[in-house]
Amino acid sequence: MSLRESIDDMRGVAKRLEAATFAPDMNALKIFVDKLGTFGKPVEVNPEDLKILAAKFLRGERNFSRRELKNLPYIIYDDAINFDGAKEILRLMDFTSASHLRRVVSVYLTNYDDSNKTELLRRSLNVLRGVDNVRLRKIFSAREEIFGDNRFANMTRLFARTMSVNGGAFGELGLGDYFKTAKFIQAALTNFFRADVPLEVQFKIPDELDAEYDTYRNIFAAVADSLILTVARAGVGKRKCLTIFYNRLGDPRFGNGRFAWNEVSARAREIFQRWLAEDDLRIFFEIIRGSAVRRGKLPVALKTSALTARCSANWTRTKAASFSKSAALFSPNGATTAR
Repeated sequence: MSLRESIDDMRGVAKRLEAATFAPDMNALKIFVDKLGTFGKPVEVNPEDLKILAAKFLRGERNFSRRELKNLPYIIYDDAINFDGAKEILRLMDFTSASHLRRVVSVYLTNYDDSNKTELLRRSLNVLRGVDNVRLRKIFSAREEIFGDNRFANMTRLFARTMSVNGGAFGELGLGDYFKTAKFIQAALTNFFRADVPLEVQFKIPDELDAEYDTYRNIFAAVADSLILTVARAGVGKRKCLTIFYNRLGDPRFGNGRFAWNEVSARAREIFQRWLAEDDLRIFFEIIRGSAVRRGKLPVALKTSALTARCSANWTRTKAASFSKSAALFSPNGATTAR
């Protein structure tokens, strides 16, 4: 064997050894692959540019640049764009273009409501087949959950089955953090909490939302609105609701809590306020009883347990009036009120 052949042979052995000993970080590789297949935050567009684009569209001009054409979906929900205008915008879209399609999907998820524009977008996206863009593949594989006629029933089954809002449902849907609080997800969660699902299953979702509060803080009002009504009907779970929503939304009767609860329906607020008033009274009597035990006797006004029972019974019979008194007593000006 010549010297050159020996050198070539040694190089071949070295390459084989290098390949055999190379051990990639599989966890890092999995994270990279998952990120590739996740639909994340869309490209940001200057709001002023969108105003100019909407004005141009409304004037009947159709000589759009490539960038303007891609950004047309962002003006679909502009109040000045009617339903026919929305249909025309979708006709101008090239659904084989990943950049066009990603924008349409993003607009659908973030602006979801009960309007005919949303239904138009849903139907247009639901008929698409063969979408092979890496960031959209999972979304269109889950078309029945996101675009289907029974999407919310399917989303309810998905939330109930996977339990994990973060690693489970969203992983299956291929949605990144940006879309975890999108209006479509809010609507899906609202339906989930109103569905005939065992409460122990439903309460696992608020626990997960609470654990990632910084991500989900914007949808706590929607969750509270649905779950409080469900708990009130079921008659169980009140303590859990009080803990979660009091900690995250505050007291709807006072201070900043009044603003945080504005997005919750009047009926749900009324129920929660009643629960708080009842809990205030429970705490009040616990303080009285605890004080009596420490001093060895009850205060004069509550010397007998029978009188205590009568006070509690009177609260039950006159909830509305007592609620007002309780709210006043425990308000920031409660000391003045008590005097």
